Amino acid sequence: MGPAVRWAAAGAFAAGIFVLSAVPDLKTPGPQVRGIDKAAHAAVYMLFTGVVWWALRGSNVARAALLAVVIAAAYGVTDEIHQGFVRGRTMSFFDWCADAAGAGLWWTALKARRSGGATPPHPRRVP
Repeated sequence: MGPAVRWAAAGAFAAGIFVLSAVPDLKTPGPQVRGIDKAAHAAVYMLFTGVVWWALRGSNVARAALLAVVIAAAYGVTDEIHQGFVRGRTMSFFDWCADAAGAGLWWTALKARRSGGATPPHPRRVP
């Protein structure tokens, strides 16, 4: 896929985050579990970072992975500021920390994948 399609996907994902942030009194479905909102923030931003990385790679940008993490974390800041203007929502430093943690988790997963994962190397057999 070309860069335009990749950037459209990243833009659509960012727009989806913006729309969800504009919903007053957004609650997670089901029983309210303490901290579930932070897990949701981390999961969304982990996925968002991956989509931004995909767009950057299609544009042949140097250090695309690092830049994707920075872009996602910065977008998290703007998302929290936006929520400060939405009735029933609040701007939260800890929500942003969860956003940035999600971006960092994506980075960690990418690095683990590139290095062959967390499995130890096969032991050498001595004849």
